[in-house]
Amino acid sequence: MYDGLALAGGLFITIFLVTALKLQPPLIESVLIIFIVISIEPFFISITGSSIGHHIVGLRVRRSKTDKRLNIFFSYLRFMTKLPLGIISFFLVLTTRKHQAFHDLVSSSIVVHKISENMPSYEILTERIDDTEKFVYPSKTRRAIIIFIYFILCMVAFGLLSLVLLSNTCLDGVTCTNLDTIYGLGLEILFWISFFTIVSFGWKAELYGCKRKVIEW
Repeated sequence: MYDGLALAGGLFITIFLVTALKLQPPLIESVLIIFIVISIEPFFISITGSSIGHHIVGLRVRRSKTDKRLNIFFSYLRFMTKLPLGIISFFLVLTTRKHQAFHDLVSSSIVVHKISENMPSYEILTERIDDTEKFVYPSKTRRAIIIFIYFILCMVAFGLLSLVLLSNTCLDGVTCTNLDTIYGLGLEILFWISFFTIVSFGWKAELYGCKRKVIEW
């Protein structure tokens, strides 16, 4: 959230300052604005070790294997991967071994606390390890396929709920009543909760059709 606000604020300030220069042709202004805005987070991460949002909440970005700062190349790679995917990039946090988002996997980075001493246990995430001594897990490919199937079924279910709960004028994009808005917001929240649950339980092999099996001794 803080990084999103910082990006929006940076965009506003950059537009104000660059347009005040009255560069010609206007294409130069546009290119300069885009370059500065997409460089804010990478430069903060490569120089200070954290984005603006990370500094606020006490986090830092490090290489996943060496605990060093990301260089400017990997900082740009991380940001340019995260920018188009948005929240989708964070889905992998529920499944990856080191709780990495997709942009962290691509840039070989990991987000950690600056100070971990005296932190409550619920804020400390340990590395995920499949309990292969007790269970036999389905392959990662099968788990991914099952998650995708459940996701499709979830979309169909919420589509049917929308047909039942929302008015025809709202479904047609003409006008929505206050009740339609409430139903729509509720469905959206419930959809994302369902999706995160599917991804989390699916990767842990706890969904029907792809469950881990207890090893019988």
